[in-house]
Amino acid sequence: MIDLTRFQELIRRRTGMICNAHDEYRLAQAIDTRMDNHGIRHDAVYYQRLRGDATEMDALIAHLTINETYFFREACHLELLANRLAPERLAGKAADEPIKLL
Repeated sequence: MIDLTRFQELIRRRTGMICNAHDEYRLAQAIDTRMDNHGIRHDAVYYQRLRGDATEMDALIAHLTINETYFFREACHLELLANRLAPERLAGKAADEPIKLL
């Protein structure tokens, strides 16, 4: 059985992505797949590899995400972001306050 907690924390620290309890099955499958691809039998060994290999982290994240970018393909979406959504989010914000957009 894979100790997912440390993988979840590493992914959160590196990418900001939060793997909740409902994501655990997908995470475990992705880790198993990547370990099989490299002939790694122990999750501790794979964890150490992830810590030092950005390319491998990218490969694991690709298994966990939907790699679609339709939002930014249409000019009307960018106009909406620039002309309406961003100004609304910026209104009343302190200069050092973070803005979160998904």
